[in-house]
Parts: sequence; structure tokens; C-alpha cells
Amino acid sequence: MERDNQRLIRQLDAIHDLKDMLKACAPPASQPLQTAPPASQPLQGAPPASQPLQGAPPASQTQDPSSDDMVIGEGIVVKRAKVMRCNHSSPSKLVCDLLSVLYTRRELATMSLTGQKGSAKEAVKPPLPPNALNAIFDYTLQKFPGADVATLRGAIRNKLNNESKVFKK
Repeated sequence: MERDNQRLIRQLDAIHDLKDMLKACAPPASQPLQTAPPASQPLQGAPPASQPLQGAPPASQTQDPSSDDMVIGEGIVVKRAKVMRCNHSSPSKLVCDLLSVLYTRRELATMSLTGQKGSAKEAVKPPLPPNALNAIFDYTLQKFPGADVATLRGAIRNKLNNESKVFKK
């Protein structure tokens, strides 16, 4: 029963956060709604779709948070709605969902926790960026103060291994 109450409280908090986000996004009654430009017309100042941004950080890690963004730690900015959709029932599930918010499945499949060689057969994979790891740990430990960092690291290892297995198929 206590777990159900905690789950309901988290859901209510998420609903209130979504309500606040909607209020922040809604234009004042005196201001008309603006329509988006047609899909064939690129946004002013945006590079053409055929040219990827070189050296730019991923959109989820920009430094200028808007009202629908939130900082989860060390300057890592993500969409508030994506974080609210993460499973907050346990630290391990939250860590795995936050990884999925920050990285694609392909990126997770090609990274490791430490960057050290795991077995003789496999090549060394690059490590997850330390600032992203610290941000995930900070946010998770804020939500679950009694969580063990070793358990969180194990959950990350499992997530990376599972994504790597799926990617190899």
C-alpha cells in the first residue's frame, strides 16, 4: 500500500509538472497562435537537412534550457517531458531510462562504462562521457538518496551489454 501511495504521489507530481509546462507553452489570450512554416521551407538560420552540424553538442545537451527543459546535472539539459516519462520506480530503472533519453540505441551499443577492454575478442569501446554519467548519478541519487552507486554502475553495464547484443543481431 505504501508503494502504491508513493507511485501515486510521483504520478501526481508528473501531472503537475506537465500542467505547468502547458501553461508556460500556451500564448497569452491576447496573442494569436503562430503557425509553423511549411515543411518544404527551412527555418531561418538553420542549416539544410543534408548538412549535419559539425562539432555541435547533441540537442539534449545544450546549455540554454527553456521552460520545457530541465538540467539533470553538470549542464546536461533534457526535455522535462522525457524525464517525466522515465520509470521512477527504482534507481536501476531510472538510470536505464535516462541513458535512453540521452543516447540512441546505436550509441549505447558502441560505448562502454569505463572504456577499458572487456574481453580478448572485442575491441575497446569508448567510454560514456563522465559529465553525462555524473548527471545521471546526480539525478538518480537526488530521487533515491539511499541508492548505491555500485548498483547504478551495474545497471548501466547491463544496459550497455543488452544494447550491444541487440545491435549485433
